[in-house]
Amino acid sequence: MERDEIYTFFDAEKMVYQFEEVLNKYQIEIARNSELERLCLNIVDIVQKHLKPNLRQPEVDIRPYFREFLGMQDLMTKIIRAERDKGFKQLIPHLNKLNIANPLQNRTTSVESQDNNKLFELFIAALCVGLSPEEIVLDNPDVSKGDNPDIIATVNGKKIGLGCKALHSLNPQSIFKNIEKAVDQIEKSAAESGLPVITLKNVIKHDDFWPLINDADFRKGEDPIFGAFLDLNVPLSKISEVIENIKQDLINNIGISEIKILFKGKKSEPGCLIYCPTTTSMVMNQLPVTTRLNIFNLLTFDTVSNECLDLLVRLNHQLQLT
Repeated sequence: MERDEIYTFFDAEKMVYQFEEVLNKYQIEIARNSELERLCLNIVDIVQKHLKPNLRQPEVDIRPYFREFLGMQDLMTKIIRAERDKGFKQLIPHLNKLNIANPLQNRTTSVESQDNNKLFELFIAALCVGLSPEEIVLDNPDVSKGDNPDIIATVNGKKIGLGCKALHSLNPQSIFKNIEKAVDQIEKSAAESGLPVITLKNVIKHDDFWPLINDADFRKGEDPIFGAFLDLNVPLSKISEVIENIKQDLINNIGISEIKILFKGKKSEPGCLIYCPTTTSMVMNQLPVTTRLNIFNLLTFDTVSNECLDLLVRLNHQLQLT
């Protein structure tokens, strides 16, 4: 991690007000008593506790707070950056969903709220605004007909469709149906090629990526001691393991031939982008530093094009921008 990728508590607090200014430009206010307001206030609260240690509570699991802190900071970063670009106006209908659902991409959200899925589309669309010099097209978040991919972005002069799906189960049949639906949407659209984009935020065990050292003692009422990895490759390898298990379960339960048939002769590449966002802690300069795990992995079932690999690189670059 480079020094310019590190931001302070105060940077994040400042960003809350920048984020509010962007929303106000488009007549969107952070609603009172909304989840969005709570998440913004959580950042301000953590800054105050950083300044005044006496406000901190002992025997508290800090991971959910910092998970929300980093998740909100990441979302605000993407929206503030996207607002500079021509295609941002396409995001406005999705921005209106911010007050009625949980916008975080690095924690579990309710299966009952379709608006949470719409905010995943918003997040991916904000990345696409940064890599598409022309306007992007988003499926309407309120009257989606299911016959168009969630996002069409023009990259290198070619229309690429992205079908965004949020998993709520690791059941192979459920995963396959989500991929199938995305492929079908891309096929029916004006896109020239495409790719399903799947988030694992609701199905991974987030605490596994930031473990407690004294979990048993914590349950007895003692102060928690949180682990920190010496090497970022350790939590990243955990993500790779999760994705590899998903692939093997699909092959074992659906069959590789059946999966390849799904993509045969279709616009979609034979695979999908897997997004597995969470939070971890790393040792830097002998001190633990809370950090986001933000990366796309490409799960493939056959040979994909160089164009697809280029898209993976470009989207990962947008993910890392702070």
